[in-house]
Amino acid sequence: MRSPEPDANQATDMHIQTPNPAVHACLRGESLFRVMRSLIADELGRQRHLRVIPRAWRGWTRSTRLFLESASRDGASQDSPEVDSIELLAVASRVGQFFHVDRGGFGPEADHDGALVGAATLGGWCDLVERSGGASITVQTSGSSGMPKPCTHAMEELRAEASEHARVLAMFHAEQVGECAHERERRVVALTPCHHIYGLMFGVLVPEALGASVIERVGVEPSRVRRELRAGDLVVSHPAGWRLLVESTDALPAIVAISSGAPLPAELHAGLVARGARVLDVYGCSELGGIGRRSEPGAAFELLGRWKSLPAEAPDQLCSAGERRFSVEGRRDGAVQVAGINVFPGEVARVLREHPRVVDCVVRPMSPGEGDRLKAFIVARDATPDEGEASDQVDVALDELRAELDAFARARLSTPQRPVSWTFGRVLPTTASGKPGDWRIT
Repeated sequence: MRSPEPDANQATDMHIQTPNPAVHACLRGESLFRVMRSLIADELGRQRHLRVIPRAWRGWTRSTRLFLESASRDGASQDSPEVDSIELLAVASRVGQFFHVDRGGFGPEADHDGALVGAATLGGWCDLVERSGGASITVQTSGSSGMPKPCTHAMEELRAEASEHARVLAMFHAEQVGECAHERERRVVALTPCHHIYGLMFGVLVPEALGASVIERVGVEPSRVRRELRAGDLVVSHPAGWRLLVESTDALPAIVAISSGAPLPAELHAGLVARGARVLDVYGCSELGGIGRRSEPGAAFELLGRWKSLPAEAPDQLCSAGERRFSVEGRRDGAVQVAGINVFPGEVARVLREHPRVVDCVVRPMSPGEGDRLKAFIVARDATPDEGEASDQVDVALDELRAELDAFARARLSTPQRPVSWTFGRVLPTTASGKPGDWRIT
């Protein structure tokens, strides 16, 4: 029989490491390097508008350098990327903001000759961060429109949250592997980038608290991830990532599935349980960190220990569901999550209206039975059929417009923002009361 909702304040007799926060709060060693590598790769990808981070970048080591295009590459490895001066400044600024280190500290005076980059390796940058203290970090919101918002967190507070999660996960791990729990090495399989707030929490800080090894599998095909999993693994992803894994298999080893960010849909949660997983669903946001957790499909969330009451600053509408329990009733700002990224359908619709053949449109997330992406309903200038027009001619015209809009969206929108279903009609859908309505994908 499965144990009841765990009490994270139970005695910590499960081999959880609890270092002194005043001494060990800052990132160090391999953990710091992993975050640095993920952060730099993400910023270079953003500067170059890359949809997928090159596999070679994931293989960077502490000796990897960033080379200005004009600098000598003597001694450089093949995976050392060339950057231009704008990319260099952007990367240095992002690293400085994240770790609270002044950009000028990453080398000699920035003379734009390449001396800064020529002398700097990823390991050198990590050494500088360690020397600077790093008592706080600043992550960015995952919003895909406008400028990402910086969100600062004290490392001591993040460590305290990680210890609470670790106590729960230690119990779940013991349930999954039974009597051999003390003999089995704890592994965390991270499917989320570790410079994001939840990638940092569950791919870096929680493994440190548990004394677990980390296997990074960001961007790896679900079928391959499934083959590599073994009983007792703690696997970190977000709802869209879990859906891909669930759809790729009928059974999983006895893993602990950690989902973070937006609430895990009840049917997906149940699908993981049916395949053999124990699930920890953690709700929170970049601005505030973790807020609540649950372990049963569709149940109310339980407030994490550090919260005395529901935070009014949360981006979602949180409704009390009893003592220290709450439900999530949707975003205050209209955002939805696609693959763990905050997306604003209204902003996507604004971009689509700039297409010369679009009179009006509405963009919504797909319903649970339709998928996890966005869909668009388009009122087009010249694609609605006239009376008596043959249906095959209409189909051809709409197929051409659909391809045209898809190309437009690929050029103007990021992957999470881009609708993958297009529906056309004479007027936008409404409810019986005249309010904006949903529509079925056909």
